[in-house]
Amino acid sequence: MKHYLYDVCRVTLLCVDDEAVTREPMNTMLFSHYPNQKIKFAHNGVDAQIKINKYNPDLLLLDLHMPFLDGFGLIEQIRNDNQKPEIIVISGYTHDGIIEKCIKAGVSCERFREPVANAAL
Repeated sequence: MKHYLYDVCRVTLLCVDDEAVTREPMNTMLFSHYPNQKIKFAHNGVDAQIKINKYNPDLLLLDLHMPFLDGFGLIEQIRNDNQKPEIIVISGYTHDGIIEKCIKAGVSCERFREPVANAAL
């Protein structure tokens, strides 16, 4: 399937997840479906902060439960710094409390199980 929007618009995407079992398939899938996009990866929230400042991503695919700085802490810092990437939370933790917390933080939260299937993205 051709993704026309992404053929015209160049976006910078940052995937933030501490689990290699999630990052590696996502890496393969994203690069195969969106070869013309700038795709970066971070291993935790602290690594993501550095890469957000360096690459100024348009979109974050964000796990919530990570060491050093979790997804909610990262979202708070992004909002406090007035950075404006769109954020989509991808997490295996999908109970309603998490969904409500994401909505209150102003992010999209999908009920995906990790690792995320190609069709879901």
